[in-house]
Amino acid sequence: SAANTDFAASIASLKAHLAELAHDGPAAQLSQLSVLLLGAGGAGRALAFALHREGGQLTITGRTYERAQK
Repeated sequence: SAANTDFAASIASLKAHLAELAHDGPAAQLSQLSVLLLGAGGAGRALAFALHREGGQLTITGRTYERAQK
């Protein structure tokens, strides 16, 4: 069966980066972030879904209005 690994890999990468930025304090949670997502293709949609599921505030831009609305 086919599975989209973009979702899990994107979230893991973002969480690791937030942990690195935190230094000695607590890492920011994805639910505390406002994210501008550039692109509404397959990987962008997977990331948008993942961020939405984590509770992040999300703005999506795409080359066309129709594609960003999907």
